[in-house]
Amino acid sequence: MNKVQTIHPASPVRIIEPYPFTYRFQVKPNEEGIPLIEVLVQRFSYRSLQTWWERIEQGDVLLDNQAIEPEVRLRANQQISISHPRVIEPSVPDGVRIHVEHSDYLLVEKPAPMPVHSGGRYHKNTLLSILEQMGYSDLKTVHRLDAVTSGLILLARNTSFARAATRAFASSGVQKTYYALVMGSPLDDTFTVDRPIFRKKGFVFDSGWVQGAQEAQTLFEVVHRFEKASLVRCKPVTGRTHQIRLHLRDVGCPIAGDLVYQSHQESRIQNRPIALFNAGLRLPDVDLDLQIAYPQEWNTPEGFHSYL
Repeated sequence: MNKVQTIHPASPVRIIEPYPFTYRFQVKPNEEGIPLIEVLVQRFSYRSLQTWWERIEQGDVLLDNQAIEPEVRLRANQQISISHPRVIEPSVPDGVRIHVEHSDYLLVEKPAPMPVHSGGRYHKNTLLSILEQMGYSDLKTVHRLDAVTSGLILLARNTSFARAATRAFASSGVQKTYYALVMGSPLDDTFTVDRPIFRKKGFVFDSGWVQGAQEAQTLFEVVHRFEKASLVRCKPVTGRTHQIRLHLRDVGCPIAGDLVYQSHQESRIQNRPIALFNAGLRLPDVDLDLQIAYPQEWNTPEGFHSYL
């Protein structure tokens, strides 16, 4: 199988020196006719309307490499360039661990908060960038793991394995095991949530029976009960975005530290880790099976309080 168990040393925090960077992207078809300033606010909601107005007037934002007015209406496939003379990336935990190195794939433990790939405020403090610096280039993602979620992620090292793994994830041929520290105590020791998921706005999702929602089901089992919290094993049957986070919120036990889904009044930005850990991946179609331990401090009430 050409498997090697390795653990790479890590220091507590990874900090990148400020650097210049130009981010380029194309106007989507559904953004045609919308003013430039509105598209920027929608795509990058962590910056204010006033900030974007000033950036455009300073010439930091170009449309097809030309200076432009903030309220110009866009056409599909035009290119927007945003120059950042001194990017200061948020720091991330310096704790990437490779659990299995195989000729076809890597099984990596990602800390949180850390995005998998470049986007938004992150370009170098990402999982793929860090792994490239460790000597692993041209890796291919085959499934998602939120920046604020920690645990196992599978990365393909060649196209043939990427295709096989992607098919397995798309056909629900993958068994995933998560652990979550949640606020409160579920009524039952074992329970199932079967509630569809839909995109609400931007990167925020919601659950409910509305048009366009996709079916979603998660199996839960309580592992420990504390005075004001519980440790829950989560097995998603489907793989919808934010599925576990929403389903636990739906039963009145949101994940500790999850500012977005602790209520139905979502915060705009989640920049701190949540107590959700991907501890197991099993893909029978490609002979892959790995289970790792969730953070042991989660077995104590103190582990829960660290997320508050």
